[in-house]
Amino acid sequence: MALPTLPPRVAQPQRPPLPTATTSATLPDAARDLVLTAPMLLFAHGILVWLDDLGQHGRSGVIWFLAQAALIASAFSFVGLAAGLRHVTATTAPRGRRGAAAGALLAAIVGTGLTTWVALVRGVGGGAATAGAPQWLLAGGPVLLVTALVALIALAVPTLRLPRRSLALAATGAALLATPFDLIPLAGLVILLALEPLLGSGPAPGDVDR
Repeated sequence: MALPTLPPRVAQPQRPPLPTATTSATLPDAARDLVLTAPMLLFAHGILVWLDDLGQHGRSGVIWFLAQAALIASAFSFVGLAAGLRHVTATTAPRGRRGAAAGALLAAIVGTGLTTWVALVRGVGGGAATAGAPQWLLAGGPVLLVTALVALIALAVPTLRLPRRSLALAATGAALLATPFDLIPLAGLVILLALEPLLGSGPAPGDVDR
């Protein structure tokens, strides 16, 4: 007599692992395209301001207008990059980091709005339009924007496997923007060095803390 056979076991579909703080991720292509664009536009803005001062144009005219246009373009590029970093954190990080990333992105948007408003006023009315304005108002937008970017980099360090020096360099760039000494070109270059690892897939896990 033939023995009864058991029905074949159906393999249960495996659930994908939940994201953790060490999950590796990559920056979206649209945001990666802004890694070079944003700091180089900031660098161009600073150089144009220097050229305007050297030419003694009184912070008015074509060069000054182009400087403000470069600043606005840089601000929008930075906020686009910030949105990309927030996307990485939102899709891979724990819930607490997602909320912090959303707050940092909101700060970046506010910084972009303030930067654009000041640049438009100064671009149309010249430097004299904001001659009596405090330094915190003139530099507040870019500083807030880059500081928000620093926070997003800090949140994305584990997932993008960024070197710790990126965070330090980005913070240095924000500090340079806050000074009243027109060190904007230097700040742009420092921020570019901070963001450069985002162009690739990031260092090996053993290099993250270097």
